[in-house]
Amino acid sequence: MTGKKLCLGTFILVFGVIIIGNLAAQTDRNLNGTWVCNEYESQREFMLNNGNFEMSDVRRDVSSFLRGTFTANNGILTIRTTHTMWLGGDIEKFGLVSGRWYTYDEQLNATKNFLLKEGMPENEINEYIKTSSSLSQCTYSIVSSSLILTDTHTFNGETFTNTCVYTRK
Repeated sequence: MTGKKLCLGTFILVFGVIIIGNLAAQTDRNLNGTWVCNEYESQREFMLNNGNFEMSDVRRDVSSFLRGTFTANNGILTIRTTHTMWLGGDIEKFGLVSGRWYTYDEQLNATKNFLLKEGMPENEINEYIKTSSSLSQCTYSIVSSSLILTDTHTFNGETFTNTCVYTRK
């Protein structure tokens, strides 16, 4: 009987940890939908759906696309980019093919190799790579039909803050 109680106790403990872990990772469902931001001569579209995202950034000569996962809790949006795709521009210089999905690591390695060939110092490349993590966080708020994202990052000792206001499509 003691074995059955131990087994049941272990099951309850494991099940409780899974439930609590899932509750902690829940995502703000108010973010679900398509959001558009037009600024800096580009149009960004951010599609959020129950923890998955796709983002497009269309400029005059090049379009980039990202996809991955996200969580959002207490005004903090955490994004993990898993794949990237580029259209147009000089993407071939990086050894990548326009219009093909690449894993985030493939794209980052191609960028690093390109910058080394261009003569960028390795310490600057490593600093760039640190700021280009596949995992990023920003604060968010939803006001009426607007999604306001603000991120802060540091590059070469200088801190940058960027705010983008998206409108629900």
